[in-house]
Amino acid sequence: FVQKNLRQRQCNCTWNPCRLAKDSIDYELGCRAPEQSCSSEAAGSEREPRIRPATANQIRAIHAIANRQNLDLAGELRARFAVERPEELTLDQASQLIDAIKPSANGALSQR
Repeated sequence: FVQKNLRQRQCNCTWNPCRLAKDSIDYELGCRAPEQSCSSEAAGSEREPRIRPATANQIRAIHAIANRQNLDLAGELRARFAVERPEELTLDQASQLIDAIKPSANGALSQR
């Protein structure tokens, strides 16, 4: 992938080797699709929004809250986000779930 991406970027536009490395790593990790050519980059085309996965702290919090609340975590995940595991959530989805399942000041669930 890196060599192919490097060949694509070796055109008359300016390219940044550090950016190439980051793009390649992001692509391999599945964070986002690589740019197809430097002509689109030079033209200032819009990038796809980057989808950030849930953090390890969010995942731990989800498990801890679900255990304390005796929630069917798998059921909540399927119903709300059509996923099976908290690791499949995005950062925003994990935040939404934490807000929804955490107990409020009176001990009830926040936004069920």
